Amino acid sequence: MLEKLKDHNITIIVSTPYMDEAMRCDRVALIQNGRILSIDRPGKIKEGFSRKLFTVKAADKYKLITVLRKYPKTITAWPFGDSVHLTLNENKLDDSLAKFLKDEGINNPVIETAVAGIEDRFLELMNKAV
Repeated sequence: MLEKLKDHNITIIVSTPYMDEAMRCDRVALIQNGRILSIDRPGKIKEGFSRKLFTVKAADKYKLITVLRKYPKTITAWPFGDSVHLTLNENKLDDSLAKFLKDEGINNPVIETAVAGIEDRFLELMNKAV
């Protein structure tokens, strides 16, 4: 429906918590507690993500989040679908993360590099605003 209205050059203002809807818009304003955190094209907002992002998966997601947040190099660990989005203060992975997870009882984690989405950028901006 949004695409059809856009095709007719109709200006639409949408308020949505669904970032897949926001990604279809020409411009997006990320707002938290009435404060504008960023306004730009959705792709530009995503490109503003300042860190390397990793996804981590394991059988017990709640325990995984708890352990990742205890890891000394963690900046953020946020649940995201079936994984956890992780940023690290050194902006890179090394063997110490896998060892830490194993020592904390997290077996067979899957750790991969990820591309930040608009949700990741929103969380980053929210944390900076605090």
